[in-house]
Amino acid sequence: MTRLDGTLPGPGPAPGPNPGHGVPTWGPDSPLGRLRDSPEYDPSAKWVRLGAALLLVPLMLADLMFLGLSPMALDKCDPEACAQIRGAISTSGAALSAAAALLVASLCLTSRRKRRAARWWLVVGAATAAVASLGALFTL
Repeated sequence: MTRLDGTLPGPGPAPGPNPGHGVPTWGPDSPLGRLRDSPEYDPSAKWVRLGAALLLVPLMLADLMFLGLSPMALDKCDPEACAQIRGAISTSGAALSAAAALLVASLCLTSRRKRRAARWWLVVGAATAAVASLGALFTL
């Protein structure tokens, strides 16, 4: 949108009534801009989130596929003889649920430096739970 004199409006709050009551919606004076300029902002947080999502989501989808196929192992056994297989399937499902919960928790943490260690531990826990879930299925 150009002005009458042909120039573009500069950064800052939009002209006219602002629903934020004077708080800019974008630019360096916005709340997000102030967070990114503050010393407590962790610039590596976005890379941890991206790496965790790119590595763990395909692993968890493959795990979910194997978990969906695993009840076919119960087709040829009687109810008493399949206790070990049922235990492995239950363990795998619980570990996959824990991995998903830990991954979502790591993605929901704020981008502050004081949350860096918690973010890493949640990602490591999610990866460990996803690998344990896959390992429980491969014991069948």
